[in-house]
Amino acid sequence: MKVDIQFPDTLSNRVFLTWRPVKATVRAIDAPAGQPNVAIRLEGKSNVGGGAISFTNRLTHAGAPSVDLQLSSDGTPVDVWIGGAFPTASKAYGDVSVEARQVVGGQAVAPLLARVPVMVRIRKNAEALTNTERDLFLSAMAALNGKGTGRFVDFRDMHDGDAYEQIHGNVSFLPWHRAYLLDLERELQVIEDQVALPYWKFDEAAPKLFQPAFIGQSDRSATVQFAPTNPLRNWVGDLNRRGIWRGNAVGPTTVINVRNEFDCMRISEGANANFTEFSDWKYTPTSAPTGLESDPHNGAHNSLGAGWITDPTTSQLDPLFYLLHNNVDRLWAKWQWLPSGSGGARSDPTSAISYFNGPPRPNGHNRGDTLWPWDGIVKAGVPTRPPTAPGGGMADSSMTRAPGLKPMVSSMIDYLGAHGGDPLGFAYDDVPFEL
Repeated sequence: MKVDIQFPDTLSNRVFLTWRPVKATVRAIDAPAGQPNVAIRLEGKSNVGGGAISFTNRLTHAGAPSVDLQLSSDGTPVDVWIGGAFPTASKAYGDVSVEARQVVGGQAVAPLLARVPVMVRIRKNAEALTNTERDLFLSAMAALNGKGTGRFVDFRDMHDGDAYEQIHGNVSFLPWHRAYLLDLERELQVIEDQVALPYWKFDEAAPKLFQPAFIGQSDRSATVQFAPTNPLRNWVGDLNRRGIWRGNAVGPTTVINVRNEFDCMRISEGANANFTEFSDWKYTPTSAPTGLESDPHNGAHNSLGAGWITDPTTSQLDPLFYLLHNNVDRLWAKWQWLPSGSGGARSDPTSAISYFNGPPRPNGHNRGDTLWPWDGIVKAGVPTRPPTAPGGGMADSSMTRAPGLKPMVSSMIDYLGAHGGDPLGFAYDDVPFEL
């Protein structure tokens, strides 16, 4: 007898998980004749230092290391939910597997009936990456850049000056950048499927990140220097300037002066917590900005002292930008995870507190609006949109069909699919999935 385990929405024969369980199906093949049902046990088998997985019979965060199932001998599939076991993420594909054995007398016995290698692929603190994880990420970023002629050109053009009013200084700042990072990450995964976008935890020193072997160190001329083996040494952000222009005010031991994570969670807290206050946007233009976009986001950008990353129209030319913004998104994800008051869950797209709940905003900023440039809407049709829409639709994923080719503002809110929707296929190393 054999056991067949099938995972959903996979575009390849490799399986990637996050903390949010996905529904798989399990069925018996060539079961013994005359035996109507077969008891089997699914469990995770981890390599030393590998990821961990959990199993349940319904969508929940309260999984277990194994689950017993009764399989029909006629091959009828049985549903099971499988996800990463927080906080133990993978370091490489196949460092954890789903294994199936028959249960006899309450014990799982030989032989092995199925083995499916998987990866608990999670966005991690850049400081926590192994050298192999780091190098896979750097290689994928360099390939995406293509010495200035690769797919990266679209991401460069999505974040230029023409797009400023769509992506900064308004309520869609966080949802837009979440979609932007997700699109880029999926393109990286086409190149190297083990890669998850790391983040720069900028309220702490980053001695591993600011090294020639990783994101580089700037010399006195604000030119980033890389190790000879670092693929980013061939980076071209602006065709008029080879290499990366970045100030040297931040180094391996620097702790920059921005709002720390604890205080970020207190921007808007308790029963009256709301997204508007947390993200930064105010009802009147005279209100002083006090939220996440102002601090720590703006401070992190400006902390380098000079270079592309200090200007919102050129910051996307520096690969460090994507690690910086991934941490901003992580802070939003962590705020969403915290307990809410009576206004609903912070990650529920329909709740009053999860997004701006005031008067209608310009096109692209309201809950039900599609996001530029993935929707293809340009200034010729809608005056508040940018003049072009580079990049086409949202990239596909090997993990999920969400959010589709034309993501909406609302589809960026419940990124783990905790409120009835599909997950977006990413998670952070310190933000669990909970219902």
